Amino acid sequence: MNYLLKLMDMLLLESRKILFSLISICLGIIGAFLTLLFHYKLGIEFSEADGKTQAFYGLKSFFTSYKFSGFGLLGFLITLIAYRKKENLRLIIIAVLISLLSIILPFFDLWKLWT
Repeated sequence: MNYLLKLMDMLLLESRKILFSLISICLGIIGAFLTLLFHYKLGIEFSEADGKTQAFYGLKSFFTSYKFSGFGLLGFLITLIAYRKKENLRLIIIAVLISLLSIILPFFDLWKLWT
């Protein structure tokens, strides 16, 4: 019984050491997933629209998809907190890369891939 309590305590301490990195990675993945889902739906709508309506899809893509970069930006800020708390450097680097991908991804016209 005592061994089980020590093991649980050790697992809780280890998870606290990487908590901010994991939150940042999750936010980056959520932002990238929502961006891809939005662009997929936009591409499907574009292929079903007529010619006059298709002309506005570039503007619609720009003015609505930039909102998803907020997930990546928040993840990047949380990664800075993780760096200050001296969490696992490998996880911090992964979190930064995923956050930057999630920040940049909405500004590409990915919806053209599904037309």
